[in-house]
Amino acid sequence: MRNIMMEEKAKKNIDESQTRQRYSYSKRHNTGHIFQEGDKVFVRNLCRDDRKGGWRQIPWNGPYEIVSIHSGNTCSVLKNEFKVLKKKIH
Repeated sequence: MRNIMMEEKAKKNIDESQTRQRYSYSKRHNTGHIFQEGDKVFVRNLCRDDRKGGWRQIPWNGPYEIVSIHSGNTCSVLKNEFKVLKKKIH
């Protein structure tokens, strides 16, 4: 009888702990920005961060219009008035 009560209490504590962990994980990893097709966005110039003289380059490229989105907010097609980007952007 006492063993059953301990198991129930342990299960309750584990469930509460997992709920707190899920909440803190989502708080850190969810930016809250949900993009849709047709939105205008800027793209970060990552070559700027890798190179020694990268601080001279423009930090953001764009604006681009989102043409299609895959799961996980990965934009597969971005275009501006001149060109379509070939790479996928997260």
